[in-house]
Amino acid sequence: MPTYPDCSYVSVEDTSEPTGASYIYCLAAEVRELKRAAADANDLAASFPIMEPFTECDPYWDQVVLLLRASDNSLIVDATGKTLSPSGDVSISTAQSIFNGKSINFNGGTILTPYSTDFNMTTDYTVEFWLYSGGAGQEFFSSSKANAFYMTLGYPHPDEILRWYDSGGFIDVSGTALNVTLPLPFTGWNHVALTRQGSTVRSFFNGVKIREQTIAVNTDTTAQRFSLGYRTALPAYCIYGYLDQIRITLAARYTEDFPPPTTPFYEVVCL
Repeated sequence: MPTYPDCSYVSVEDTSEPTGASYIYCLAAEVRELKRAAADANDLAASFPIMEPFTECDPYWDQVVLLLRASDNSLIVDATGKTLSPSGDVSISTAQSIFNGKSINFNGGTILTPYSTDFNMTTDYTVEFWLYSGGAGQEFFSSSKANAFYMTLGYPHPDEILRWYDSGGFIDVSGTALNVTLPLPFTGWNHVALTRQGSTVRSFFNGVKIREQTIAVNTDTTAQRFSLGYRTALPAYCIYGYLDQIRITLAARYTEDFPPPTTPFYEVVCL
């Protein structure tokens, strides 16, 4: 039988390493060991899918103060941990959906957030959601602060105008008063976003910036709450339709056109 060299080394200081043909033999043996170790590592990684790198995250997550998603199967607690108060005819439905086969069906009901300084809207903010409208004459997003921070669709304004009221004025998202062509009345799912950056308020429809204007900043720092589904002062004008991915962030996420979200909003901070 052939005699094979000893490829084991006593220590890193060992000077009696193989040479010549013996060196080549031992080097090949080491390569084989490395290949076996790599194969074992690949097998281990394949058996644990959770070890795959996670790339989806939200750089603004620590500034999100409300995130309500139908896929969470709860109208009582949102993704930030706030306790909500649904009332009337509002439910999680599978009749319409933008993500995960579900959405929140508002049929004259409402969901109230708790009172919180998170909702006094004295800082930069982004209010956004997906909307499947049931028609005009609706007020479906409003603050407890009188005549401030609410959204209407076609009431009391004609031409299916979608209008966001800030405490110091308003900004339109759609309507014939603007030099834009939008699918009005609303059909299917549409992404709506309103942002404030300093005193500049911007409106976006399906990722397209519609209007930008200056509005005085609210200085009332008392705790407020939001009513989702109708304006607190005018519950007769409520939404009959579907909403999902309702998110309020205390930062201006968008300043120019952006691709509308293609996945549900995440609650993972980017490291």
